[in-house]
Amino acid sequence: PQASQQTRFGRGTLSLARRGQILIVALDRLQIKNASNDDVYLDLVDVLQKVEQDDSLVAIALTGTGSYFSSGADLKALKNNPGAVPKPSFNTFKLGCREG
Repeated sequence: PQASQQTRFGRGTLSLARRGQILIVALDRLQIKNASNDDVYLDLVDVLQKVEQDDSLVAIALTGTGSYFSSGADLKALKNNPGAVPKPSFNTFKLGCREG
């Protein structure tokens, strides 16, 4: 199936599109090579919480806009607020696989 039109999500750091039972999540901070900051992490948590409630989805594809995935942490955000970017942890999410 063809992907649905991309829509901005949450704080504007992600774009979402759906292709059948797959949700395509794209880091969408192209102007700074998809660098991660607090808003990116919070939006990812929000997306994962929404996905957990949607039984019609069987997979998530994480990608980036432009010709790169991510340049890493947003260094300007870190410089302005050294504790700004939390250390991501898979313990934050209750991840699982669905048979289908």
